[in-house]
Amino acid sequence: MKTIAKTLIAISVIMIALSASATNPITYVAGVHYKVAIHLPDAPFKANNVYVIMTDGEKIIAPPQPFTLNKLSYDFYEANNVKGTRTAMLVTITGRTPELFNSNPDSRSSRFFLGETYDFNLYIAFPAPTPIE
Repeated sequence: MKTIAKTLIAISVIMIALSASATNPITYVAGVHYKVAIHLPDAPFKANNVYVIMTDGEKIIAPPQPFTLNKLSYDFYEANNVKGTRTAMLVTITGRTPELFNSNPDSRSSRFFLGETYDFNLYIAFPAPTPIE
């Protein structure tokens, strides 16, 4: 539970930094590639202030990406070979407080190698919440 709390605190700090540099495009380096696929429910829903993140269980390993309903695949990169756990998850930011969005994180423990792609899947549960802005 402490790990999730630390992750969520780190997300809020990063979100503050990202809001200050929202006009600057993010440049990714070649390396380990994590591809996160989002699976939507059949019914429509709103998803404001939702971000896709990739963590190592304690900290975010790549910049969070804003989730939009018209983009169902997100790419994250890490510069070095690593051994450990990687977790993809959706979080929502309401009043600068990050909370897990209504989906289960997807975790994988392995060795992750440069030049390889690792797939993660996030399934949004229905009914999905409508975050308060």
